[in-house]
Amino acid sequence: MKKTLPYLALGFLAIASSSIADHHEEAAEPDATPAKAETADPNAINFATQVYPILEAKCVKCHEQPYEKKPRKEGAKGRTKKPKSKYRMDGKKFLLAGGTITAKVIAGTEEGISALTPGDASKSSMYTYTNLPEEDELHMPTKGDDLTPEEKEILKNWINQGANFGEWIGNEDESIRPYDPDAPAKS
Repeated sequence: MKKTLPYLALGFLAIASSSIADHHEEAAEPDATPAKAETADPNAINFATQVYPILEAKCVKCHEQPYEKKPRKEGAKGRTKKPKSKYRMDGKKFLLAGGTITAKVIAGTEEGISALTPGDASKSSMYTYTNLPEEDELHMPTKGDDLTPEEKEILKNWINQGANFGEWIGNEDESIRPYDPDAPAKS
């Protein structure tokens, strides 16, 4: 009996400590959820409500789904209008894919720059090109008003925060949109 007593005591301690640990984990779980909610970044940029309205107003007109323009002669086929630099900004998958002019030489090096590098606006041409001098051939937008300093800041912060699109997907259609005589005229 003296030999089995230490083993029984160790067994009891193991069971008791396991039960206490289980109880502690169960008690900790409900508190973990509110802590996560409290750590949500109140400065996080919302793509759908803050970023896309900027892109739609200043970028998408030149960087949207290819479409057929109004034919010059009746019965003829219209010319296809393609997105500049083959870079579309009307859908998540196109924003992430980039375009053809995404290798601008940076500060005399051979380092390329991608259209969107989540987490680093300085390596994202969709941001850096808006900060180029207007005389630069890559300055964006080429038509219309430049982005305001506030709009540039929103775009920069969104990219630096990881370029989270949330639930937004946008346009996924890869086809050429046919000419629609009832659609509003595009310039």
